[in-house]
Amino acid sequence: LVVTLAVIALATDFLDGRLARTNGNATPFGAKFDMETDAFLILALSVYAVPVVGAWVLLIGLARYLLLLAGAAWPWLTAPTPPRPWAKFVAAVQGIVLAVVAADVLPHAGSEWLALGSLALLAESFGYQVVALWRLRHDHAIHRWPGVRPAVDAVAIVLVWVALMVPRRPDQLSWSGLL
Repeated sequence: LVVTLAVIALATDFLDGRLARTNGNATPFGAKFDMETDAFLILALSVYAVPVVGAWVLLIGLARYLLLLAGAAWPWLTAPTPPRPWAKFVAAVQGIVLAVVAADVLPHAGSEWLALGSLALLAESFGYQVVALWRLRHDHAIHRWPGVRPAVDAVAIVLVWVALMVPRRPDQLSWSGLL
């Protein structure tokens, strides 16, 4: 069910952006909303793919959110970047690869190599974006809310606590166990 819904979401995602641009309905909010929903879909698929290839596949799903957290520490990472067709291609590849891996239709080694290749593409794309933003870091005045540092610290503490408390087997996961 998850894989089927993801495939439908990926197919309609391709179409809705094209239709919005063709009909002149594309907006900056729509583009951002589309990017964030794509990031969430990729996160959900990477979580679903963990039993197939291992927990390292979560790096694919968490990449967007790790960049957001890094932006709290280094505000220049939150500046706008010019659109890159390659980045859109890499995002599409992430969704397709994770759907295939989550479907568990390939041999284990094939799924691992496919996901690893996908992670390498993603690392290249994010690396390019970080370098581009670093070069432009003095061109944009970016102001940070003073509560960002304490908020990021609190999130980091919670993430470390959860990482230390989560049981090795998902069937043992419960709220009472975490508490």
